[in-house]
Amino acid sequence: MIRSKPFVVVAAVDGSALTAPVLRRALDAAGHWPCHEVHAVRVAAETCDRERATADPDRALDVVLEGLLAHLERAVAEVLDGADCGAHGRGSQRVRTHVAAGVPTEEVASLAADVDANLIVLGSRRRLDVDPSATAGAMAERLVRLVSCPILVLHPAGDDGAAATDLYASEELTWHGAA
Repeated sequence: MIRSKPFVVVAAVDGSALTAPVLRRALDAAGHWPCHEVHAVRVAAETCDRERATADPDRALDVVLEGLLAHLERAVAEVLDGADCGAHGRGSQRVRTHVAAGVPTEEVASLAADVDANLIVLGSRRRLDVDPSATAGAMAERLVRLVSCPILVLHPAGDDGAAATDLYASEELTWHGAA
């Protein structure tokens, strides 16, 4: 039996209100394929965290990364426990969690290359109800130059309480060959 290469989605989150919507959207996108992987990543800006450390900068960064990993794992568990990850995202889902320290765009691009990602999903803090001309956030605009896979950007909910929605895709996203 020939095993096909999994469809790999990287969900880049920052702990904001868009963390759960980004994870749900990544699970839904991955769920269109019978063989898939989702990798959730959160990046600590290493320079900022080291500057805050006083006694032992290396240990302080380790503590920050441990905290980010715990927060990311809780967020993933809450989304998976929510049971509604879209029509194709239900079932036994597994999300691999990653934390890194460095420049967020570079770390996300590095992970995407390492796992041979087919798609990156992330959030933008730009709100369309405030800035209707917004396309993607600064991170997405930098990331699109570093990766070869499509990038899907979600924008935050507006003041009307509407859910976060897809804002920008670096190329047309279609689910060809999906189950």
